[in-house]
Formats: sequence, C-alpha cells, structure tokens
Amino acid sequence: MRAITRETIHKNFHQYQMKKFLKGIFSLLVFFAISFILSTVSVKAQDNSLPGAEYDWGIALLRDGRHADAAKQFESELRGGMKIATERWIDAISYAAMLGETQYQMGQLPAALESFSTAIRLSIQHASWPTKVSNIPNPGMFTLKAVPWVDPTPNRNLMRVPEKFSILFGDLYHGNKYRTGGIAMAPSMKSIRATKIFNGTMLAIRRRAELLGPLGAGDELNSQLLTQLTQVQRSLAGTWFQAWLEIEIGLCHLSAGKQDDAIQSLMRGALINGNAHPLTPISYVELGKLQMKSGHYEKAFNLFLDAATIAYHYENVEMMTEAFELLENAYCQRNPQMVCPQLGSAAEWAKAKDLPLLYATLQALRVNDFMRFKQVRPALEALAIAEKTIAKQDVSAGRIGAILNYQRARIALLDPTPQSQRLGMESLSRAMNFMRFGAVWNFHLQQVDIRLLNGQLTTRKALDAYQLLLREPTAVDWSLNPIESLAVSMTPRPGTWENFFLCAVDMEKKEEALEISERAKCAAYLQSLDFGGRMHSLRLLLESPENDLTVSQLQRKRDILTEYPNYEVCSQKVRNLQMKIRQMSLPVTQKDDGKTLTEALKEVTELSRRQEAILSAIVLDRRVIDVVFPKIRTTKEIQASLPKGEAMLVYFAARNQLFLFLLNNERMAMWKIVDSGAGIGSSRKNKSNENLLTSLQLNFASMLKEMGLGSGNIRPEILLETNWKKAAQRVMADLTKNSQANFASADFTSLVIVPDRFAWYVPFETLLIQTPKGARPTISQFAIRYAPMASLGTPWKNTQLPKSPYSMIVGGKNMPSEKIQNRFEKTLKRPVIFEEKSYGGISPGTPGTVSSVFATEFDKMFVFADLKNDESASYSIFPMALDYGTREATLGYWFLLPHGSPRLIFLNGMRTQCESLIKKASKSSKKQLQAIPGQEMFLTSMAFLANGADTVILPRWNLSGSTPWRLMTHFVDQLPENKNSAYAWRKAILKLASSEISVNAEPRLAKSDDVEQISCSHPFFWAGYLLIDSGSGSLQSMERLEKLAAEKENASNLPPVNAPAKPRPLALPVPENEEEPNRQDSKISPANPAPQKPEGNGALAPLPPMGGSGNTQAVPMGGNVPVPLD
Repeated sequence: MRAITRETIHKNFHQYQMKKFLKGIFSLLVFFAISFILSTVSVKAQDNSLPGAEYDWGIALLRDGRHADAAKQFESELRGGMKIATERWIDAISYAAMLGETQYQMGQLPAALESFSTAIRLSIQHASWPTKVSNIPNPGMFTLKAVPWVDPTPNRNLMRVPEKFSILFGDLYHGNKYRTGGIAMAPSMKSIRATKIFNGTMLAIRRRAELLGPLGAGDELNSQLLTQLTQVQRSLAGTWFQAWLEIEIGLCHLSAGKQDDAIQSLMRGALINGNAHPLTPISYVELGKLQMKSGHYEKAFNLFLDAATIAYHYENVEMMTEAFELLENAYCQRNPQMVCPQLGSAAEWAKAKDLPLLYATLQALRVNDFMRFKQVRPALEALAIAEKTIAKQDVSAGRIGAILNYQRARIALLDPTPQSQRLGMESLSRAMNFMRFGAVWNFHLQQVDIRLLNGQLTTRKALDAYQLLLREPTAVDWSLNPIESLAVSMTPRPGTWENFFLCAVDMEKKEEALEISERAKCAAYLQSLDFGGRMHSLRLLLESPENDLTVSQLQRKRDILTEYPNYEVCSQKVRNLQMKIRQMSLPVTQKDDGKTLTEALKEVTELSRRQEAILSAIVLDRRVIDVVFPKIRTTKEIQASLPKGEAMLVYFAARNQLFLFLLNNERMAMWKIVDSGAGIGSSRKNKSNENLLTSLQLNFASMLKEMGLGSGNIRPEILLETNWKKAAQRVMADLTKNSQANFASADFTSLVIVPDRFAWYVPFETLLIQTPKGARPTISQFAIRYAPMASLGTPWKNTQLPKSPYSMIVGGKNMPSEKIQNRFEKTLKRPVIFEEKSYGGISPGTPGTVSSVFATEFDKMFVFADLKNDESASYSIFPMALDYGTREATLGYWFLLPHGSPRLIFLNGMRTQCESLIKKASKSSKKQLQAIPGQEMFLTSMAFLANGADTVILPRWNLSGSTPWRLMTHFVDQLPENKNSAYAWRKAILKLASSEISVNAEPRLAKSDDVEQISCSHPFFWAGYLLIDSGSGSLQSMERLEKLAAEKENASNLPPVNAPAKPRPLALPVPENEEEPNRQDSKISPANPAPQKPEGNGALAPLPPMGGSGNTQAVPMGGNVPVPLD
C-alpha cells in the first residue's frame, strides 16, 4: 500500500479545485447561452412583422458602407423568407430590391438588373396584396421637428402612417383546393410593414428603368406590372393606399417613356389630402428629375430640397442621400455665386447621427461644390474626410469610391507639377476602371448588344437605341453627369459600332451606314487618346484658326480664353518665338547662333508646359468640349465635296465581313465582299481557315508573296517574273464581285481610297483592270490617294497656317550616292540635314530640342532612317529616328503643345504588320499579329493630320537604299506642276517605274551574279507607299492653276484676228515613256465611249453602275525610256 504523503494530499486537493472551477465556468457559459436564446425568442415573439429585424440589420449595414455584408444578409433573407409551398411571399419584394440596390452601388449592374427584375416579378405575382390588408386605419399627423439644413422649419403637414398592418395570409376557401388542385393554405393573419414593401417595389421600378434606358419603353415586365396595378387601384378607391399605387403607376409610365401620364400620376400620389407621407420623397425626386431635363433648375432644386426634408422626418436615409445628390446638381445649374449651404449643415447632422455613407456622400458633394470656384483647400479637406470615412468599408470600391477618385483627379490636375499630374492620372484611372463596368450609360449599350445578338430586339429598335446611346455627350450630359459622360467617351466598343453599322445595312440605309462607319473610326481614334480625346479636342479648340471653327465652337473658345487669359498670353509668345526661329539661318554653324536657337526652343517648351497645365485644370470641368478633329461629314456633304471626275472607295470591316462604298458627287453604291471563287483564296478550298475574310486575305497574301515579300532579302530574279499579276487580278475580282464597280470603264480620273483593317496593306495601285490595251495597274488609270476617313478625303481646312521655309532630311545607314542626295536636296528650298549626332547643329538632348518641339519649325520632313519601332506601334514610334529612346520624342508627345507639324511627312523606315500578315496567312505559320491589322497605319496617319500635316506618306513594307530618294525627288519636283499631291505622286511613280536601278543600290535585294541592273517597273519598288492627302493641293500648284485659268480667260476675250492659240486644258500628267494619245484616231474617247456591258445589280447596290469612258488611256508600267538619276 502506497504511503500518503503531504505532497500527495496537496496534489489531490489542487486537482479537486481545478475540476470545481471548470464546472463553474461551464455552468456560467450554459447560463449565458440559454439567456441569449430566450432573449432572441422573446424578440421574435414580440416582433414577427415582415420584413423583420433581419431586414433592418441589412439596411444598417448599407448605411455603414458594409455592402458585402449587406448583400449576404439580403441574399440570406431572400432564400429563407416566408413561402407558400415553394413560392416566395411579398416580404421577398423588399429583400430582392435592396439586394439589387447593394449590387447597383457596387457596380454589379447585370446582377442588380436581375435582382430588380425578381422584385418586379414578385410584385406582379402578388399584385393584389394591398386588397387583403384589413382595417386600414386613418393616419395621424406628425409633430414637426427642426430640420438641420432648413431655416425656418417649413410649415407643412406630414401624415403619421402606422408601421404595421394586418394582412390575410392563406385562402378563405382553401378547402376547394383539395377538389380542384393547388396549394391549400389555411387562412391566418400576418403582420407586415407595408411601407417597406411599397418602397421595395418602387425602388425596383425606378432602378430597373434606369438600367434599361431606351429599352424600357417596350419592356414586357413593366407592361404587365402596370396592367396589374391599374386593376388593383380600382378596388382601393377611397383609401390612402390608392395614392401609393398612383406613384407606382406613375413610375411604370415613366419607365415606358410616357412622360405626361407619369407626371399626372406622380402628382396625384405625392400628397394625400394635401399632406405628405413616407413615399412622397420618391414622387418629388422623380418630378424633380423631369424638371431638370426641361431645364427648370429652380423648380427641381425646390423639389429635391422638399424630398430630402420629408425623408428626414420619416428617417429614410436612402432617399435623403439620393435627394441631396440631385439637389447639389440642380444647385450648380442655377449657377449661384456661393457654395450650397444645405450640404454643410446636412453633413454635420449625418456625422452626429453616425451615418457614414451619407456623411461621405455629402462631403463628396461639397468637394464638387468647392471645385466650381477652384477652392482647392476646402475641397481637399472635404475629400480627405470622405475618403477617411469609408476607407475601411466595402463601398470604397463602389460607386462613391469612383466619384472620390474622380474628384481627387480634378484637384491633382490643377497642380502643374509632374508628381501631382501623375497622381491625378492614377486617380482618374482608378475611377474609370470602375466606371467602365459601373457606368449606367455603358450598361445600356451592353444590353442593346446582348439583346440584339440574342434575337430579343428587332433591328429597327436596335438602330434607334444605338442612335441615341452612341451620341457624343452633349452640354447637358456633361453638366448633369460628367463622370458618366467621361466614362462613355473613354470606353472602347468596336463591336457595338459594328452592330450599329450592320443594323443600318440590314435596313438598306447605305447613306446612314457610311456615316456610322465614319463615327466608328472617329471614336476609335479619340478613344486611343487621353481622356477619350477630350484633352486633344481642347487643344485644337484653342489653337485652331477661327475660320476653322463653328459659331458654337468659337463662342466656347472665347469663353475659355476669357476665363483663362494666361493661355492666350503664352500662345502669343510662342507664335512670336516660332516666327523668330523661322527667320534664323539653319543649320546653325556659329556657337552664338546655336545658343540663341536653343534658348528660343527652350522658352517655347516652357511656355507650352504652362499652357498644358492650364488645359489640365480645364479638362475635367463640367463643360462640353466639341470634337474639332476629325470633322465628321454626312454622306451628302462628302459627295458634295467630291469634284467632278473624282470618286471615293471606302472600306469598313464589321463582324468578319468587309463592306465597300463607291461614291462620286452624284451616285453611291454599297456592296459586301464575297468569295470570288478564284485562286488559292477561295473559301471553298479553305473552309477550315478562320482568318478574317479568308478569300480576300489569302489572295492578297499570295500577291505579296509572289512579289517576293515576307521572306527577308529578295532574289532579283523574282522581280523579273510576272506571277504577281494573276494574284492581283484575283484580289480585284474579290473586291468587285457582286458589285456595280467597273474600274475598267470608270468616268473618273482621281480615286480616293479609305482603307480599314488589313485593307491598309493592299496596294490598290497594283491591282489590274482590263483596258483596250490589256490588263494595266490602276495607277496607270487613276491618280490615287488615301485617307483614314472619308470625311478627311477631300479638303477640310479653311485656313493655311504660317509656312516654314525649311525642310528636314533625316538619312539612314543605307545612304544612296552623293549625286542622288544632291539631286533630292535641289528640289527643296532650304534643306537641313539631320545626322545621328546633331539636330541641324544642335546637340541632341538639349532642352527644347526633342523632335516633338523642333519638328514644328519645318515645312517638310523626310525620314529615310529606320524607326526601329514595333510593327504594331503607332503613338510610340520616334518619327525623327535620331532621338530614339527619348520619351518626349515619341509621336504621342506630338499631340502636346506647341501645336504644329510639318505639312509634308515621309516616313520611309516605319515598320508595319504588312509582311507579318503574309506569314499569318500561311497555314503552317504560328505567327500572330501584335494588334489589329492596319491599326498602326490608321492611328499614325490620324496623329499627323491632327497636328497639322497635309500630306503623309507611309510605307507598307520596308525599302531603303536609293529607291526612296529617287521617288521623293520625282514627287517633290512635280508638286508645283500638278493639280494636287495625288497627280504629282502618280507621275513620280510612272517616272520611277520607267527607270532602272543597280541591284547593289537596294539593300533588300540579294546579290546576284546574273543580274546587275533591274527595271523599277516591278511594284516592289513603288507600291509600298501610301499617299495620305485630302487633295487640297499645294499653295504653289493652286497659284499656278489660278494663273493658267486667268490666262485662259484673257485669251478667250481677245479679238479673233491674230489671236494666239488657246491654252490646252489641264490633263493628267503624262510620264516620259507615255505618248500623248491621238484623240482623233482613238476608238475610245469621251466623245465616242466604248459600249457598256450591263452589270448585274448586287443586293446592296441598286443604283446604276458608274460607267463611262475615262479621260485618259491606260499606260504600261515600265518601258525602254529610263529616267537618268545617276
């Protein structure tokens, strides 16, 4: 037996005490648990009204900004609410509506729409529930209390409405269900909070109408609810439930677009016997919105103020928040000279009552109010308070968070320092990241797209909806909702524009289809720029000559310059400095001259930086800024601008289809590209190929491949072959099948081509057409020029800016002989050679000498050097090539001030995706294009034209050596002698094509022992360039033509005796190897046209063909009369 020691006794005693302590703790926990359960049951027993306390808890979470928790709460109640068998009861209306509101505030608009639709379906299903409410009591009257933001307290009568009502639950005749079938539910009385249910239905109608936008007019759910409410209202005549139903009916009318009916119903339901009630704020808010749309801001302000005040008495914080948001907007439109006094008082009250979301919203509204007067310090203080209030809450990532980021951007952009500008752009980026999916306007467009593609929307209705929604934001839009207007301007939506275009095509509205294609291209360009092109438009508005602006644009320009006079002061100084620079002698050779030039350029840079700071302070204001470039024309205006003898061919790609428009000043045809069934590109032979427009692309790639492109250096022997001509004929067949275009017998001599997508790479000049002398390239028939948009294809400027006497030449590694260089320089008045180590005598990197500033001082810019750009690059290219790697030298910085650009720009070394397209078209190739085909050509040409260029020449494929120098020599030499650049370009090509070149003079040609000299008649040498021009002609050519016209008129007025011979009429330039056609012996002439074979009318082109004999005969490419260049 073990001995009992003192230690054992102590040990056992301590174990006993520990067991006793643990038992006590356990008993205490059990007591508290039972107490909690009993208290919960007691609460449930005391208040079993629906919606119940859980609903109130969800509302409290919303008011705290805890939207994720609130969403979970409402979802839980929606699943677990009262049900009749498996069907939800009327309390679910409130849960679904508030769940939708939570999702709406967080930018989850598709989910919000579905939640609101659920609430509407439940409201339709239980539409008769108000008739089952028993013993509707007579309401009492409120004892008014002081309102913090209104002094004195308004003298009005407010009804005291009971919170709870008894309603019949089940069926008095439930016994019949056993015989007839259905759910048998014994009758009982339930307690409901009718105001919450009515409020849920009204919220669902209002938000759903907001989310549907123009689609709400034909909404089936809204129509069904309106029918049900109208029937129920008749059975409630004489009760004050009738007034609440009137508001619901008015909201349904508003959703359906019946504004007059809506106003009548909302006014009838706003008051009961002249007294306000808990739902009056809803009626007042909607009536106030209608007053805002009508421009009656004073009436709207009073309605919103009344709504906020009444909501205060009924403790409806959600309606107070909405009313104050609208109140501030209406107050701003009244344009008072003081901040809104109600906002500060309301904010203090919200803080005292611990309502974080309302408090943050009011502070955000105060920021906007302060910013009207550029009061930065109080705006920053209010912004900091708002951000701190919701910093740790879910709602900071929602709609209020986006608004605060937008306001932060506005304040930061007022500060011209680089750090503040960067912070401002980061804040704006965060705001727009939310608004791209959280903006209601963007959601409207998304809904139209989805319903159209799903067959839920007719083409006609979709066309009308797109016409409304794809408008440029108006002055009213910017004034009432600037963040939505900016979001819709900055959100790319090429698919939506394509849907819009195809709707017009399906409706056979070809004129409207062309206009839509123009707007789509304009939107694609503007959305590639900062602020959706808003900053760009602001620069052009202030820098454009007054003659190039409309009356409204001119007024807006004067208003801005009056408000910001320092901008015009800087502009005048910049113009004076630029005039001084143009009077200097370049290139500078003396140190003092170089210092003077550098200082002048440095001052121009500094003045421009100040101007940019002013623009940053303006760009996010609540003001409309018209799009100055590009100027979109209607189809009628484009046709009227085309002179006689000129036609325009416009491409537009939509949903893997390519459409073409051919128009002159009288007629217009439209057709869709179809498979011609010819060649390797036939879709019957390539059914598995998923490339865009398989037939045309493969035939085009085949043509380029036959020309030797796409595989590095080219063997000279390939250029002696003519296989490319068969592929060129196939491409022309693809372009014209099922159309009425007959280029062989066209009645025009000049052709403007507006490409789209990969059509930018198609060398239209090489496509063969049948002539009396056989197949000839189109360049032998027409003067061809290109334009990025149809609206820019004909002269669009009214004013010519001051001209610089200097021309810039940037050579490259593969320079031609000195003789060829000298010949080119002699065609220019004051050429300035730019080498790798200097800018006309100025060291690179010197302040003010980056190309984006320096290039504005030149009239012409010829860059033969390799730009070393990515194939898909546009704004990131370095146009001058010499300052490669300097961020401020990229094309994107050319948009910044000082405004200006050389009038003629030639970029020989720009790399494009053209040859990559050949590799992608190959079945065995895995190479993918880096961007949308042709996008780099479109954006680059638009950038140069926007900054002041008249003529831009871009390469499709790379060429170096002497060929580009020769071509430019011919072109510049012909400019003063021809009608416009296109005619000069045509003659330059014909001259080059009739010459020969040494194989060693072209780096892209592989060395050959068999071929030393090769003819330039092959399109490899001349078809790789696009001449982008409006056809306005140079000043020299216009002066020469005016002089010839005057001489002709004078000659016609001389007496017939001994009168000199009349001057010959102007005609197309004849190349040196082309003989003047003998018009007397010609079988085909304007007076004796060739017989026309009637063309089949395509489904999209019912107009007669543009036939007739051309003014010139076809000329062969090549020949035995070389043009000596070396």
